[in-house]
Amino acid sequence: MVVVAAFAFGVLHGWHSAPGPVSRNQDRWHANRPERYSFVFSRGGMAGTCTLAVSVQGSTVVRARAPRPCYGSLDAKHAPTIDDVFSQVRGAYRDGSKVTVTYDSRYGYPTRVDVDPQPNAIDDEWGFGISSFRAS
Repeated sequence: MVVVAAFAFGVLHGWHSAPGPVSRNQDRWHANRPERYSFVFSRGGMAGTCTLAVSVQGSTVVRARAPRPCYGSLDAKHAPTIDDVFSQVRGAYRDGSKVTVTYDSRYGYPTRVDVDPQPNAIDDEWGFGISSFRAS
């Protein structure tokens, strides 16, 4: 009974919010963020993986294209900036999922994020991340 109450208290008071490494790496990103950059954003799960090549200037996506057709919720019209990717990481933690994140050592952006919404369920895992980053 006490465990249930403690768990409920933790959920209501944000214990399942993003941990310190997310904030520290986002701070690193903000301290080192170039004015212009490009990267490949990938998102996938059991239905397959979609990728977008994204170019950003300031805080605005100036170009995004899918190297191959992609089905699902990822499209060039809604291409993320790296700040948007950090928001997705925080969202995964808020949902109470098991989240594992790997960060770039220089800039701090998330290179790989694995999300498992229900650890005891099969085939509900999904992930996203950033590769081929270039400051320009």
